[in-house]
Amino acid sequence: MDRATYQGIELDAETALALLDWQLEMGVDVPLMDVALDRFDLPARTAPAPAPAAAAPEAPPVLTL
Repeated sequence: MDRATYQGIELDAETALALLDWQLEMGVDVPLMDVALDRFDLPARTAPAPAPAAAAPEAPPVLTL
């Protein structure tokens, strides 16, 4: 039977269980991703869209009598 590994390091059952217990103590309850999600990281701000250029005013209609 192959031994469990973590990032190339072999783990015995006792060490693997100790690591899982440590994660529970640190508040990890659901391992979903390979990389931790930083919920406090703010997304990069995007520059506001430039204001649309003002349209040239139209000439008033010419009235003929």
